[in-house]
Amino acid sequence: MRRVYLSFLGTNRYFDCNYYKDGFEKVQTVRYVQEATIKWYCHDWNSNDRIFIFTTDEAEEKNWNDAQDDDGKLLQGLKTRLESLSPAPLWENVHIPSGKNRDEIWQIFKTVFEKIEDGDQIYLDITHAFRSLPLLSLVILNYAKVTRNVKIRAISYGAMEAIGPGNKVKEMPVAERNVPVFDLLAFDQLLDWTVAMDRFTGAGDASMVADLAQREISPILRETRGQDQEAQAVRLLAKKMKELSDAIATCRARTIPGIAAHLKDAFEDAKRQKHIKPLSPLFEKLDKQINRFSGDEIRDGLTAVQWCLDHNLVQQGITIFLETLVSHVIKQALSGDIHDKTIRDLVNPGLHIYLNNVPEDRLHELTPEDREMTCKIIEWFRENEEVAKCFSNLIEPRNDINHAGQRESPMSPSKFSKKLEDELKRFRQATEA
Repeated sequence: MRRVYLSFLGTNRYFDCNYYKDGFEKVQTVRYVQEATIKWYCHDWNSNDRIFIFTTDEAEEKNWNDAQDDDGKLLQGLKTRLESLSPAPLWENVHIPSGKNRDEIWQIFKTVFEKIEDGDQIYLDITHAFRSLPLLSLVILNYAKVTRNVKIRAISYGAMEAIGPGNKVKEMPVAERNVPVFDLLAFDQLLDWTVAMDRFTGAGDASMVADLAQREISPILRETRGQDQEAQAVRLLAKKMKELSDAIATCRARTIPGIAAHLKDAFEDAKRQKHIKPLSPLFEKLDKQINRFSGDEIRDGLTAVQWCLDHNLVQQGITIFLETLVSHVIKQALSGDIHDKTIRDLVNPGLHIYLNNVPEDRLHELTPEDREMTCKIIEWFRENEEVAKCFSNLIEPRNDINHAGQRESPMSPSKFSKKLEDELKRFRQATEA
């Protein structure tokens, strides 16, 4: 995959400064911050990698090409400076409009985006990006992350204002013009966390949260040889979040209570962590969601159904609800083992006999023990008609949605969620009365 450096060249008359950044050697006495960041990031690049410098007409005239200052002294442009680098990287000057209107901004977007290829590793310098370009750059990069699977390795900003206004800095001796270069990659990561948290809270999918936590925590654990307890706690929390979302998405009703309990424990260990600041607001939402799980499979089944309604997982919600109803009937009518397949297989026939007034002598094919349990189930339904209605009203939607609507008179997609919500409300009213 390529490594790609992107930078914008401005129109100001730049002067020599010294640039420094944590983890890199200071670059002394250069006019352009690009000289520093290219030396840091691109020193070992090869013919597959690329440097793109975006310039307007004015920037090209004043700073890309050689020009004279007010005193007639020749100033080398960035082009000449790049040519002097050894080994010379593969670079290209790319023309962009000034961005004075909406059409020009879209043209900048298109021009920059077209230089990015699938899988690129991006190094961006926004020091001299003018007007809305810093914001536009972040938009382009996030768009490219989705559409071209790029990775952002650095976002640099040379903060001259950290040592004073430009006119005052120019009066300083060159040796004192030490400009820090900030890495703004954390802001790109914050956007990733925003998307990940939105996906979790909106769709119940914790996969992106788990991936981001793993990506940010792994270096800490490598550096501390696994001894950082806060980092360990965050990694475990992300893992358990994903396990719960996966269990609900795949209707693992038996395992949901155990996973939720482990998630609660992991949450308590991780909520005081300081490694990943964007996790703090997620903790508030997570706390409310996981505290609804009690450890009881039937109650947690109903909580999972509500989770499905909240996150538009309608098919999973219907499936989990019907199986939870089966468990509820077994527990209430038989005080039996809700995991016994033989017993579970008796509930639906018992419901069918009750709903359709089928003579109970149709049970003659069952063993005496199964016949006795089925009769108890039928009698229980007679005394709990509202729960029977929950079954009855969800069987057809369950069949319709599981057969992908390949039936006569399929339901409208908009009706499934309402039907599930209504029957969950019916069940709660019937059992809490």
